Amino acid sequence: MKAGRLPSTKDLRAFEATVRLGSIKAAAEHLSLSPSAVSRRIQSLEEELGRQLFARDVQGLSLTEAGSYYAAQLQSVFQALEQATHAVRTQSKQRLVVLAPSNVSHAIVAQLDSFNEALPDIELILHVFPGAPGSDPGIAQADIAISWGNKDWEGWRSRMMSPRGHLVPMCSPGVLKSGAPLSTEELHEHTWVVARHFENAWSLWYDGLGHPMPTPRRLLEAPNGLMAAEAAERSNGILVGFGYAGYPDFSILAGRFVPAHAYHALIPGYGFRFNVPRDRDNPAIARFTQWFFENVWGHAAASRLRNAQPKQVAAAAQA
Repeated sequence: MKAGRLPSTKDLRAFEATVRLGSIKAAAEHLSLSPSAVSRRIQSLEEELGRQLFARDVQGLSLTEAGSYYAAQLQSVFQALEQATHAVRTQSKQRLVVLAPSNVSHAIVAQLDSFNEALPDIELILHVFPGAPGSDPGIAQADIAISWGNKDWEGWRSRMMSPRGHLVPMCSPGVLKSGAPLSTEELHEHTWVVARHFENAWSLWYDGLGHPMPTPRRLLEAPNGLMAAEAAERSNGILVGFGYAGYPDFSILAGRFVPAHAYHALIPGYGFRFNVPRDRDNPAIARFTQWFFENVWGHAAASRLRNAQPKQVAAAAQA
């Protein structure tokens, strides 16, 4: 690749979408392409760069070190382009920039029909955000940033979204051969999956259990929560899920996973926080906040999942 020559934007978009959405299939649907076309574009980008961005094996894709670095840089570039493009196109609308972790972003996207009906004059700019302060250069432009952790942010008004939070290892139902949760001694014999910026989830769970944390048979790291969940399914691995105030992790509630261990570790102070800059004067913030808590988060979201998957949810609740 000659100095100053940039790769095709189509190839870059295919790579960025695959990382952001967690799979080639999801990226293909988002880009209105076939999965094979997305794969070819990623391979073309790797050839152009002279670097392998994904490691490929029978369990699927995982980012290489070069791929992780490149994905983080591209995310910022595409966010800046999208923000500039929307600013030009939608000057007549109220513009709202929202940063949220992948699982919360996914929940927002699932309710876009409701959003478009309730708030048609708000131009929503939604970006996947790792959930940790300082992990995204676009945070200064955010009107709302949803984070996960145990501290409020200086200069922001923070609202705790998930009181009495707890962590629990979870896995696909097929991992539990006997149908019963694993013992503490069996956990580390399996593959553990972690999402970047949530690497301390396992240590927090073991702290709550009162056991020293062992070294797992294998450890996989994914760039976000959605990709971590897919990696756990593909590898028959175990992922630490987060629940709150009587609700299990939404992946358990939807029947996708079941608890891999009977112990739920309480983690006082940890949870999702809804953050708004103290100096931000945007009338769309209050309207979006009301819509979000009524339609996306909490009881409303849990009720929809229970109604959609009654048998699977009942099984998960009994595990």
